Amino acid sequence: MIVIPSMVSAQITEKIPIGSGIEIGGGHNQLYLDSELFGTHDRTAFSLMPSARIHYLAPLVVDFGIYFLLGYNEFGGRSGEDYSDKRIQIQDRVRLRNLETGMIGLYKILNFQFGMGAKVNRHLQVSKNKYRGTGFSLPNEFGDWSYDGGVRVEFMSKAGITIGAESWIGLSNLAPEGVFRHSMDIRQNHYRFLVGYRFN
Repeated sequence: MIVIPSMVSAQITEKIPIGSGIEIGGGHNQLYLDSELFGTHDRTAFSLMPSARIHYLAPLVVDFGIYFLLGYNEFGGRSGEDYSDKRIQIQDRVRLRNLETGMIGLYKILNFQFGMGAKVNRHLQVSKNKYRGTGFSLPNEFGDWSYDGGVRVEFMSKAGITIGAESWIGLSNLAPEGVFRHSMDIRQNHYRFLVGYRFN
């Protein structure tokens, strides 16, 4: 009864490359909008959004490797109740569902790893709630692609359990092509917490 599960576990480990893993978690996003026509209307109120990915940590040299990621993520923003311009009373929320892929260079110290990287997002769908109040609402469409730069810190136990924290800064304008793109700049920052497992 004890030998069979051990054999199955060994066979699975042989088929899955060392360094492969999976992570799930959530994050808080901040959406910043700066428009020549409508002023600044940021969406930075707390809003929890899901994230899930598979990854592979490829060792290059001692204590340094490249972390490749492929996953699903949601980002966007939710308006708060207070604006510097009291004429603005918008209450709205937007979500961008997307696939993401990228890489992060990780340096290891004891059971911790940290580093910097970049990723690209392919936007699949935009979801907006009905806004209420006065002011300028976000567009119903965004660009198809966006790019982020960020940092990651993680802890991995001897059993392969990983706990990671990431901060991503939007490098590209999310505004759709056309007249909006020339008069509006929309960027996002994303902070997430991930828990997972890595074969080691």
